[in-house]
Amino acid sequence: RVRWFDGMLLWRHLRNTPDYSDNKKGRLSFSLKDAVRQYLPQFADYEKDIDFFGPDVVNLMYYNALDTRFTLLLTKAFYDVLAKEPKRLRAAKIEAASLFHVGLANVSGIPIDCEALKQLDAKLEAEAREALEQLEQHGATADILASPTKLRGLLFDTWGLKPLKKTKTGDSTDKEVLSELAQKDSKVALIRAYREAVGNRTKFVENLLESVQYNGTGRSHPQARIFGTYSGRITISSQQGKGKNCRQIGWAQHQMKRDAQFRGVVVAPEGYNLVEFDAAGQEFRWMAILSGDPTMLKLCLPGEDPHAYMGAQIDGHTYEEVRYGAKHGDKKLKAARQMGKVANLSLQYRTSAEKLQVVAKVQHGIEMPLSRAQQVKAVYLGSYQCVPQYWARQIATIKSRRWVETLAGRRVYVSDEQVMQQPWSVESTSINFPIQGTGADQKYLALLAATPVLNQYGAQFLFDLHDGLYFIVPKAHTDRFIEDMHSVLCNLPYEKAWGFVPPIPLPFDCKVGTTWGNLTEVDI
Repeated sequence: RVRWFDGMLLWRHLRNTPDYSDNKKGRLSFSLKDAVRQYLPQFADYEKDIDFFGPDVVNLMYYNALDTRFTLLLTKAFYDVLAKEPKRLRAAKIEAASLFHVGLANVSGIPIDCEALKQLDAKLEAEAREALEQLEQHGATADILASPTKLRGLLFDTWGLKPLKKTKTGDSTDKEVLSELAQKDSKVALIRAYREAVGNRTKFVENLLESVQYNGTGRSHPQARIFGTYSGRITISSQQGKGKNCRQIGWAQHQMKRDAQFRGVVVAPEGYNLVEFDAAGQEFRWMAILSGDPTMLKLCLPGEDPHAYMGAQIDGHTYEEVRYGAKHGDKKLKAARQMGKVANLSLQYRTSAEKLQVVAKVQHGIEMPLSRAQQVKAVYLGSYQCVPQYWARQIATIKSRRWVETLAGRRVYVSDEQVMQQPWSVESTSINFPIQGTGADQKYLALLAATPVLNQYGAQFLFDLHDGLYFIVPKAHTDRFIEDMHSVLCNLPYEKAWGFVPPIPLPFDCKVGTTWGNLTEVDI
């Protein structure tokens, strides 16, 4: 029942900026110590001489008292500034309501089936061993495959393959390059298979098992961070501490493979189900609303299929033909719909034809020549003519105001220096942030609205991923929970919270199961 605020999150609402640099030095971390250095400089570095493990309890208590006092002073100051713009304060308050749910999820952790994890480990180990045995016949070793420099020599000197692009250190051997070379050389395809198996084993088996063993609870505890990116979305930390004190407390949950054997290691506790609510077509719908494109808006109505529509436009079929054929297993029309999906998901943020080629190949396994990528982009822009107009409006806005905002009032600021020196990045921020940031605001609003239903049925928020919210729900109450939660999430109070009336439905889809890997759709 306590209303929580995090003062440093309020500060971030006031100072939220993108960081386009790979150099972490000088980044604003939005920590209490940084805030004190900036706003109470006379107390800068007040923690400097404190020995947290020593016998001097008096100084430690004094330090704790300062921590508390500075937190209160700064939180009140940031709150008062936001209060001058009520819409922005409401956005921060709605976000703050998720602190309880996220904190409880962080402490409770995620139950893991260690036996399923061992089976996955055996599968990946066998895949890596089989690929390596074949590669060793061609001069490759595990040591060579683990070193970018040695791999470069193997590919381009020993095997005589043609380099595709350069990096600061030489010819690139990144995922994109290996993907393209694998189309021409079966040995490179084996390298990809080997590295994929080894990487998956490290990220999704070894790190996960280490976190479960460290925590000693049969659970992994990846820590969700509210407002973890400048878009406002939640991010995940899988480690805690630095250097020799670093501990594996979670795993790369946001990168988890969709394969059921991978996700099947995450389980609901005994007597509970895992329930997912996913914001259907979230970014497509927010682009439709913010661009006002009539075709996009129409495709967001019940019964419509925007991916089938775009696939039909690209391949010269009728909309009904692709929609029906893809649904009923026609391979050609299913491929057409998949191409429409790639276009819809990839092109709304000004993606170039060259980048579309890479995305299609690396993320979706679709090969396309540049001429095809150019054709797909031209069809997209011709179909959604208001989207480029939205781009132009947003770019003009950020250049004149130096900030843009979401429908809820969350803002991002850019500097004069960034506008001058990194114009493309700034323009991209102006386009992407209102879409992605509004998606973040939608999920915080969803957690606020979900609270009474969670309390009623003894359910709990478990984690957030991409467009989905995941809950654990007692089996005895699952059916009623799904019905009530679906009603709440599909009718969020956008007008009361944001002063905004959606012109289209903003539905959530639902899945339920006993593991993350066996979730099945619920027809509500």
